Amino acid sequence: MNQKELLEDLLKKREELQKEMIEIQNQYNNRKDQYLRLQGSIDVIDLLLREEEAGQPIEDDTVV
Repeated sequence: MNQKELLEDLLKKREELQKEMIEIQNQYNNRKDQYLRLQGSIDVIDLLLREEEAGQPIEDDTVV
C-alpha cells in the first residue's frame, strides 16, 4: 500500500467514525430527553401524592 492509498484509507475510516459518533451522540440526546421527561413526570406525581396525603398544596421548590 502506497502513501496515497494509506491516506485515502485513513480518511475513509475517519469519516466512518465521525458518522458513528454523530449517531451515538443523537442516541444519547434522545435518551437524555426521555430521562428528563420521565423525571419530570415522577416529580409531578410525587408532589401530587404528597399533597393528597397532606390534604393541602405543598410548596416545593424542587419541582419547576
